[in-house]
Amino acid sequence: MKQSTLFQETVDILKLETDIPCLPEDIQGFRNRVGRMRRDDAFFHNHDNSTEGLGKVLYRYPLIQYRSVQGQAHMVAFNEACPSLLHLADGDLQAQFPQATITCYPKHGLRKQYLRLLNSDQPLRVYKVLEYKPFSNQDYALYKRLPNFQARVSFLERTVERQFRAAIRALARVPTQEVLVQLADIDYFSKSTRVHGVAHLVCDIYIQTNVLVPDNLSIGNDVAYGFGVLIKIIGHMLFDILVK
Repeated sequence: MKQSTLFQETVDILKLETDIPCLPEDIQGFRNRVGRMRRDDAFFHNHDNSTEGLGKVLYRYPLIQYRSVQGQAHMVAFNEACPSLLHLADGDLQAQFPQATITCYPKHGLRKQYLRLLNSDQPLRVYKVLEYKPFSNQDYALYKRLPNFQARVSFLERTVERQFRAAIRALARVPTQEVLVQLADIDYFSKSTRVHGVAHLVCDIYIQTNVLVPDNLSIGNDVAYGFGVLIKIIGHMLFDILVK
C-alpha cells in the first residue's frame, strides 16, 4: 500500500492581531513604522542594516508579513521569525499604540502546522490566491509586450510554479522536484493596482497542487504587504470551480 505522504515537516506560525486601523493602502506605512522600531531585526523589514551592507535589501521570502484584515493591522510570522514577532507584541508595539488591543495567537506557545507533500494516490489540493501580484517591474514590462492572451497565461503559469516552489522551500526542506502545482482558474485578469507608486497587475487565481500547505502562506511579489495569501478551497466551493 502506498504511503499518502512523500514528505512532511512542521512549520511554526505566530499571528498577531490588533485593532489598529489599517486599510490595504496603509500597510506600507505601518510596516515602515514597525521597521523603524525594530531596525536591528531584519525579519521586520528585510534590509541588512549591518556595517557591511547598510540598508541593502535582502532578497528572500519574508518570514514576517503584514496584513490588513477587516480594516485592522495584522501580522504573521513563520519559523525562526516567531520569537521576533512575540517580542514586538510584548514591548514596542504596545508602547507605540497604547490604546490598541494587541493579541498573539496562539497565546501560549507556537502553532505548529504540517507542510505535506502528498503521494499520487491522494487528490490534489485547491487554493485560492487572493490579490496575487505575480510580477516584478521588469517581468511586468515583459508580460505587457507578449503578443496575445495565451502567451500571457503561459507566462503567468510559469511564474506561479516558480513562486509557489520558492515559498514552500523557504519554510521547509521540501524536495521541490516532486512538487506539482498548476494554474486552475483565474477570477479576473485585468485589475491594476499601484505598489510603491508603480502600476502592477493583481489578480485572484486558483491553483491545484500536491502540497498541503500551512495556513497564512502567501506567494508572489510583495507578500510582506499582504498580497498573494492562499485560502484552502473545500466542498461545494471546489465543485463550483470545476464546473465553470
